[in-house]
Amino acid sequence: MIDKIPNLQDVLGKVFKSLTDRKLRELLFEVAKSIGSKPKMEIGISKSDQESIVFTSPQGRPICTTLGRLMTRHLGYDPKKYSLAIQVLTDAYIAEVRRANVSFDVVQGEGIVEAYKVEWGAHSCMTGKDSKYTEFVEENEDVISMLLFKDKTTKARALLWNTVEGDRVLDRIYPNSGWHIDVIKKWAAGLGIITRDSQSFPSGGCIALSNKKRYTAKVHNENGVWSYMDTFTFGKCISKGNYEFLLSNSHKLINSTFCLQTTDGEQNDWPKCAHCHTFIGPESRGAEVYLDRKDEHPKYWCYDCIDEFAFICLQCRRKIVRKGKETLCDYCTAILKQREEEEQARIANQPIPAAASWEPSVVEATPRANLYVSTTATGT
Repeated sequence: MIDKIPNLQDVLGKVFKSLTDRKLRELLFEVAKSIGSKPKMEIGISKSDQESIVFTSPQGRPICTTLGRLMTRHLGYDPKKYSLAIQVLTDAYIAEVRRANVSFDVVQGEGIVEAYKVEWGAHSCMTGKDSKYTEFVEENEDVISMLLFKDKTTKARALLWNTVEGDRVLDRIYPNSGWHIDVIKKWAAGLGIITRDSQSFPSGGCIALSNKKRYTAKVHNENGVWSYMDTFTFGKCISKGNYEFLLSNSHKLINSTFCLQTTDGEQNDWPKCAHCHTFIGPESRGAEVYLDRKDEHPKYWCYDCIDEFAFICLQCRRKIVRKGKETLCDYCTAILKQREEEEQARIANQPIPAAASWEPSVVEATPRANLYVSTTATGT
């Protein structure tokens, strides 16, 4: 009898509880039932590699395989019909097996910089020689730490933030795909740590978190050199003298003046509306507005101000500061008026044409007597 440690059905039961999709749960239930109906195959988990499945062939030999191959080659599941579901179940099974053999370490200060330097988990824009941009985290050990995840085959990392609001937030996980994502999220959930909805690049004006809330983190950065930030990417200075900054996962929450989606250590400043003086962030738009068409120094306005205080000249199509209900800017109005005056002057200065000479027609040149017929000659 093949030793079943850990027990395959126990592992599949844990996977079943972790699944949220009803169809996947039904499929896994069927798989577990099918395995239980084949005692002669002695299907179980391999001792040498617990991520693999082992069973006894009809010839009495132990065969090592994967859960997916067991389903398609020995349990009769159509590989085309169930390809995606089989992949999801296989990943979930591997994650559950590996869960008992992983470590979760949290480091701070120099430990974070060192993790970037050695590219723990994955290469990224801040690893290797570019780890120099991450040194500001050493100034903020009470705010920023890093999770270092490891098992025999996989390493991963993610920044861990202590927020002003009191909750802890786990940043984007590197690598951003694989079986370890679910394991790390479950570890975080067990400790009450908030995670990201998505492990993709930041986009838009708010980075969505698992609880849909918005947070801030207060940091110190004396040198002004910044690391690329995935979640707390929106920032603003709250004390120049003390080099204090507020970072957030939401632009609007703090009305951020810059973002940290940067790879050269510099913050990316948002443009400022010259009219209302608000910062034009990631979810806003702006454009150049002119005092007049001949203006060589336009101002950058947000579209809210443009819609209310500017208009588009119908002639030159530039956005012009509105003074009334104009449809043309002053310059185009003046040009149009000048052209009208020139046209009127041209018409006024044209010489009056001479009167045409009169030439009698052939009929008119005929003697009038010939135009009449004698009534006596016709007998009428």
